[in-house]
This record gives sequence, structure tokens and C-alpha cells, in this order.
Amino acid sequence: MERQSQQRRDNPLNLNYFINLGLVVALYYMSFLLATPAVAKPNTLEENEVINKVILAYGGNKLKALKSLTVYDRYKVFSNDQGPNPEVNSISMLYSTLMVDFKSGKKSVKNWNESVNGNRLSEILFDGETGWSINHLRGTHVENKNLASNVVGAGMMRMIDTVLARRLQNHRETATIVSHGTLLGKLIYTLSFEDENEEPYFIDVDASSGFILTMSRSDDRATGSVYEFRKHREIQGLIFASDMNLLVNGRPRFITTSRNIEVNKLNHRSFAIPESSVKLAGMINSPNMHVQKLADKVYLAGEESRFSIFVDAGDFYVGAGGMSGIKKRLEAVNQFLGTEKPIKVQVIPDHHRGHLGAIKELDEMAVNMVIASQHRNIIESMRSDKTRNADFSVLNKKMNLADGLVEVHDIQTAHADNYLLFYIPSAKLIFSADHFGTNLIEALPSANNTIKTFRNEIERLNLKAEKYAHAHGPRLLTREDLEKVLTDYQIQPCPPEHDICVD
Repeated sequence: MERQSQQRRDNPLNLNYFINLGLVVALYYMSFLLATPAVAKPNTLEENEVINKVILAYGGNKLKALKSLTVYDRYKVFSNDQGPNPEVNSISMLYSTLMVDFKSGKKSVKNWNESVNGNRLSEILFDGETGWSINHLRGTHVENKNLASNVVGAGMMRMIDTVLARRLQNHRETATIVSHGTLLGKLIYTLSFEDENEEPYFIDVDASSGFILTMSRSDDRATGSVYEFRKHREIQGLIFASDMNLLVNGRPRFITTSRNIEVNKLNHRSFAIPESSVKLAGMINSPNMHVQKLADKVYLAGEESRFSIFVDAGDFYVGAGGMSGIKKRLEAVNQFLGTEKPIKVQVIPDHHRGHLGAIKELDEMAVNMVIASQHRNIIESMRSDKTRNADFSVLNKKMNLADGLVEVHDIQTAHADNYLLFYIPSAKLIFSADHFGTNLIEALPSANNTIKTFRNEIERLNLKAEKYAHAHGPRLLTREDLEKVLTDYQIQPCPPEHDICVD
């Protein structure tokens, strides 16, 4: 507890943060500043007593007999550095409905999202045999075998303390007490346990009530995700926290505005695909490394959902994309061509952390990275050697690489205020991430504000692009595809026939 308390003292929170997050959350973090030093670990009997206290508090035998669960949540979602501007914490609205049948493993998560990118009503579903992605605004569905039972709803189920208590009950043999101390005069135990996938959980338990107050995936609460649970109430003999807040690195990510719960009310139609929905051909599966020639001296390499573009500039490559595994993709291209060329210059298109996993690899290979000045702090934070002077080229509106073989333009879209567009004039080809691409076998992506603003910028620059490659799959799209997607596009309201839309 002494180490844990010190980590919480070091958490860089300030008054503005407390005001923005709310008094309840602020008081919780302040209270840990007063936590007492750790004492000796309790014996096994005390450990079992704490676990039993949690299970009894959340319903005891009723928790063990829980058959199904429906959770209706509404959140304010804070982008942190995942929004258009890394310095501005943009906020979106999310309505989410989780349905779980614990006996069959069937699960569904339906989301209504309103953001700068537009509106979306989507659902992911595991029907007991396979997974489905449903686009309710478009009226289509497609089989997605990656959506297994342990995937659908995994994130949302971590947000429900009753589910955590059920997991503790099912895996109590892995549980141990990490520390204990006092919080505002109350005795608090920190327990760790592992689920069936050996994923770790750390929970803070009020020894008096048995309620779970927080959950994290490690004992370091200053970094990573911390789930907070408040306002516990009873529903059919089970206890649920009606208020859940998720913080990442001490900053708000999901703030609950409302939560309603139904217990054991699902029926066989709960996991049915709408009868009017049109089934699409399917999704591209890319489990193995794949290299394809897109044009003269232009190659796309990748596997699963991580792809990079390589332009052969003679003795070296010019590339784009920042997702992890760049060394493996480089090796695949060299093997495809029978060469051993290095990457000399790599364009890092945006600042979103999911697109920056290759920064350490590029750093180790001493690759010069072309970046936007607005993204420098985030990219610097992900480097492997922060003491070495970075090999960065900062783009100012436009840059030509390899004697004009590649053009890089700083554009503004709904996805990123500063997005580095990678254009190959000789191939009339653009490479992008999260702007225009799909892994559907035949169908085109749904229109949104990102695609609209992307097309607007291409027109403003008068680029003669005819083909579009993307960072999350092998499929190429065309200029005609882009125009077709945006035909008659407008932001759609939430259809009132869907319960998730009703206030």
C-alpha cells in the first residue's frame, strides 16, 4: 500500500482537472493522499473472508446464478490525444447497450455515437456460433469471425463492477491480497486475480461493505486505465454501481451520465439480426504477411490490420505509416524484391497512438521521420532512445521526397487537424490511415465527415489521385468509389424505432 499510495501522490492532477472531472472523483483521489502505510499481508483466512465479503455483497447465490444481463449506458467520451487536435480534449456522446447471455456465451454491443466524424448506429454481435458487424443506419450486416464471445463486449464488461465480482467468484483460486490500508477511516483491501485468459485485475474493496471501488489492470494506478465505481444500488438482489468513470493516465476517458440495468430478461430474439438488414459478401481476412505491387516502384505490405506503403527510390525506400511491425513488413518487401534496402524516410501521418507503434522500431533503424510539428510531443514520448537527438523532418504545408517521387501535404480533416497526406504522382495514388479504406470484400465504406473533408482537401490541392490504399488492409479503392460513397451524404439522426435512441 505504501508504494501504491506514493504512486497516487505522484499522479499529476490539478485543480482544473478536479473541477472538470467532478467533486466525487476529485475527493476520491485526494483521499488516497491520506492513505496510511501498508501493514503486513493478512493470512489466508482473512484473504478468503475479503473475497467472500465481495461475493456476498454483490448477491451471493444470486450472483452465482446470474443468467443474463442488459446494461443501458450513456457516456461522455473524452478523446484525450485521440481527437483531431492532440492539445484539445474533444468530447463525444455515446449511448451503449450491452446484452450478455452467460450460459450460451451470446453477446451484443449496440452503440449510438455522435462525434465530429458524424453519427453512427452500429452493433457487434456473437450469436453463439459466429460474429457479426451490423450497420443499422445503412441497413447492412457482415459476418466477422474475429468477433468471438470473448471479444464482443469485453471493454464494456470491464466497466461493470458486478461482472468483476462474478469473475472474482469464478477465479478466486488466483486471487491474492496485494495490500490494505485506510481510506477516509475505512479499511480498503487491494486484491489481484486473473481471469480465464490469465488477464490480470486489481480491485480496491471496501472491507465494510464489500463493494468494489476501483479496478485497474496493474498495481500502478498513475498510468493506464483505472475504472471507478460509485452509487451502488440493488436490482433483483444484485448490487450494481450506477456510476462508472474510466480514467486513462489520470485523465477522464468515459464519464457515465446514466446507467440502467435489467437482470435475466433476455429472450431468443435478443441476438437476432434485423430481418430487413442486407447481408454483405464478407470481410477480407489477412492473417499472413502479404506484399502486393500497386504500381511501378510502389508496394503495400502487411498482415491482419497493419499495413505500410513502400516506394522504391533506388538505394532505399520512402514509406508511410506508423503501426507496429514495420521491421517485419520491410523484411517482407525486401524478400519480395530480392533486395536488402533500408527505409530512409518514413512519413508519420497523424498523432493517434494506435498508429504510432512503429516509432521505436523506426528509431532503432535510424530512419528519418517526417512529422507535423503539432505531433512532435506525442511521437517523442514513444521513442526508444529519448536521449538521442531525433531524426525528424518537420513538414510545413508540403514536402517533396526522393526528387519528387513522393509528395507529402499537411491537410485538415475531421480525423486530424494536421494530417500528412502521402501522394505518389506517377501512380496517381494516395495512402492514408482511417480516411478512406475498407476491409469489406465488395461493399464500399459508409460515408462520414472524415471521408468528406478528406475529399475536400484533395480537391483543394488539385491532386489527380485515381487510387487509394490504406493502412488497415490490402484492398484498393478508386476515385469513382470515393465519389459514389459521398453521393447525397448527410448526417443522419438516430432512427426512433431503435430503443437506444429514445431519451
